[in-house]
Amino acid sequence: AAAHIELLLAAPLTMALQQAAPRLTVRFQPVHGDFSPDDLDSGRMDLAIGLFPSLSPRFPSQVLFNDERVGVVSSNHPLARRRNLTLNDLGRVKWLAFSHMYGKETNFDRALQGSGHAMRFSAYVSIFGLAPHFLMETDYATTMPRVIAEKYRRHFDLQLIRLPAVLREARMMMVWSAQNDSARLNQ
Repeated sequence: AAAHIELLLAAPLTMALQQAAPRLTVRFQPVHGDFSPDDLDSGRMDLAIGLFPSLSPRFPSQVLFNDERVGVVSSNHPLARRRNLTLNDLGRVKWLAFSHMYGKETNFDRALQGSGHAMRFSAYVSIFGLAPHFLMETDYATTMPRVIAEKYRRHFDLQLIRLPAVLREARMMMVWSAQNDSARLNQ
């Protein structure tokens, strides 16, 4: 699952799955932006949940929800009073990301391709649950779906900033292998 979505869905999804299949062991592993089709085909992974930019038509999929991606900063951050970021602002911000993204093409790279703008990630944390703690002690920013950011705001003094339109779409998808399409738990 994408790191943020695990915060939102891990507990209710585990409860629902174990109610339907009491002996089931649920294991979450990080995927970001893409998943390996081999993992689904081989059965190493039963389903993938994330912000997948493009999916092969051979994989059944379902949109779980649509949301807006937002920038997130500490209330002490120099940009905390801003309501919006422009494309020109992106290069001046110190961006935090999840270590699984390091060295990979991101959704941001794809969205900004050919625009002359980029987001440079200069710090990576191993577990994205650390992001709010990291933001509270630094002048870094990160992005996440609004529903997740609002959940973090209940516990941390964070500010949300609207991103440029090209970066806002956050469509959370669930994907599984065709061989599991008729499995009772996938219905």
